[in-house]
Amino acid sequence: MVCWGWGEALQPPGYEISLPLLHIFGVTRALEGLHHTLTLTHTYTHSRTQKRWMAEDPQKVDSIAPWQQLVAGGIGGIATWVVSYPMDVIKSRIQTDSSYRGIWHCAATSYKAEGMSVFFKGLETTIVRAFPVNAIIFITYEVLMKVFYMF
Repeated sequence: MVCWGWGEALQPPGYEISLPLLHIFGVTRALEGLHHTLTLTHTYTHSRTQKRWMAEDPQKVDSIAPWQQLVAGGIGGIATWVVSYPMDVIKSRIQTDSSYRGIWHCAATSYKAEGMSVFFKGLETTIVRAFPVNAIIFITYEVLMKVFYMF
């Protein structure tokens, strides 16, 4: 790592770190965790959309009641898990069984052995957990944003 002069950044630009790693591990390996980032983005966006939809005046999103914010967060969490659960199943199978050669191999092998239902086993339990967890996270986020915007 190179340190530059006074007042300049103490770390090299991101490309000096990421390009060698990209060369070593390849594009596929570099993008492995992308679906988690997209899932989190989808959760927040969906929750904000639900919140806007539930408001009497969509321009005044902050006018909705706390219970409506809880419902918006819960529904956003459920929607996110329903969309991302098959990929999470594949990820878990790859982590626990080293015989899979990659994502597509795992998906195809699992589908041939157990059918389409393999990608949704356990979804009910996850949904039961997702509603309260995401409801609390969403309303906590909203309250903290209001508190921090006061300062």
